[in-house]
Amino acid sequence: MPEIKPIELAKASILQVIDKWQKLASLPGHNILRDMRKCRADTVIKLQEEGLPVEHAPVDATIGDIYPGSIKDRLERDFFHLLGDLYLDPRIKEKYMEKAEEKQRIEAAYADHGIFLTSYDTYARGTKESRELIASEAREIGLENATYENTWMSEGGMGALTRIFRMLNFRLNKDHDKPPRVLAAVPSFTMSLKAARREGFNADSLDASDLPRQELTGDRLVRYFTNEGKTKIPDVFLITPANNPTAMSYNPKTLRDVIEAMQIFNPNVQFIFDMAYMSMISQDKAKSIMRVIHETGADKKALFAFSESKVLARPGSRIGGIVTYDTGFKEDVISELEKPLGQSIDDDDMDSMPGYSGELDVEFQAVRNLVNRNPEILPRYFALLRQRQQALLESLREVGTIFFDDLDKISIPGYEKINDDAIDQDVPLYLWVKVKKGVNPWDIIKKLNIVGAPSVAFGTNDGFMRFSVGYSSTNELLSIAPETNKRWNQ
Repeated sequence: MPEIKPIELAKASILQVIDKWQKLASLPGHNILRDMRKCRADTVIKLQEEGLPVEHAPVDATIGDIYPGSIKDRLERDFFHLLGDLYLDPRIKEKYMEKAEEKQRIEAAYADHGIFLTSYDTYARGTKESRELIASEAREIGLENATYENTWMSEGGMGALTRIFRMLNFRLNKDHDKPPRVLAAVPSFTMSLKAARREGFNADSLDASDLPRQELTGDRLVRYFTNEGKTKIPDVFLITPANNPTAMSYNPKTLRDVIEAMQIFNPNVQFIFDMAYMSMISQDKAKSIMRVIHETGADKKALFAFSESKVLARPGSRIGGIVTYDTGFKEDVISELEKPLGQSIDDDDMDSMPGYSGELDVEFQAVRNLVNRNPEILPRYFALLRQRQQALLESLREVGTIFFDDLDKISIPGYEKINDDAIDQDVPLYLWVKVKKGVNPWDIIKKLNIVGAPSVAFGTNDGFMRFSVGYSSTNELLSIAPETNKRWNQ
């Protein structure tokens, strides 16, 4: 009797776990993305319990956090060491010591001025130095008037959005009797709308998944607002110029049409621009987008939310920022700028905002200063992410054609297009692919051994999948290449 190989035993065990979670996911109240992640975690536990190789578990390509992964080949070694530069990982002692020394230098400089930063007693908006670092990033992509004076720090990108919604709810609903309304297009990062609801907003979404590039157009917005008077005009409009999950940045002309259409229906609308990935696309594209925002005047009534964790490959670091040209917003807090450390803040809007951690403040300054001294790091990092995108795309073209459509219509910046009509997915952390009609996302896991996020997790009907190229190692992503996949299905 032939011996059963470990990979065959692993496959049988994994299929049992997938079948269990597929049934659970069909029950009311289940979140399919969360269920898929739990399913993958369960397969790892089961393989460990059975003494089988954990590397046979499905690839987790659901979340965009960056993870060094393995170092089996040159590409992965390059990626690992580059992330070492960005993480300043204790395992890379020389770089870690650089970070530690930089933190000590910053803390000593504050102490010389009588400022002792702890986890609790820093400024509510962050130190001047940290705010200037965020402002300089904003200026590089086209927010030319960004300075430390119109910048606030926050606990990550979601912290920035939460802080924005909290402040705007107070401003727009001071009597607490008329919740303001926010509108965002989907597919999008739906946690943003959940944050708005938590902060007292009525949050509406407008489906753009059937449109070219799946980005909202001015025509769709006009039709939405002229729907027999049934649609309520929003007070706040949330736009993500470089989108998660679609991995595509906004076409500047389309963005202009959208902004101008909104301004017709509500000339006083407050814009929120989620800038989480804007520093990861080309500066030329970012600046053309920002030029539209400036020329339409949207920047004068806008708040821009930045997220550093993706750009600096530091998941969980919870470092973000808010930039605004809105003079009303600046006037609300200008008195705070003149107050000495420790004096209470009596401004109404700032009263409702959480403080910003001094530990994070110093950590951010240390890392950002070191990266700024080595300007080649971030371009190398983005280039390697795109290399991983392209590797996954090529693998899917080989083994995923029974599941996916229009793979030839996707292109990655810097790589040859196989179709003249292909559209760049220029946000380098994700790959967004069209799923054939009738395909069950659980079957993709069973056949390709890779877990992605179905589009239902992003506010639209299923029909697309988002794969992260950040969380998995390059070797794991390439494990679905033809040779490995052939062995898996034998």
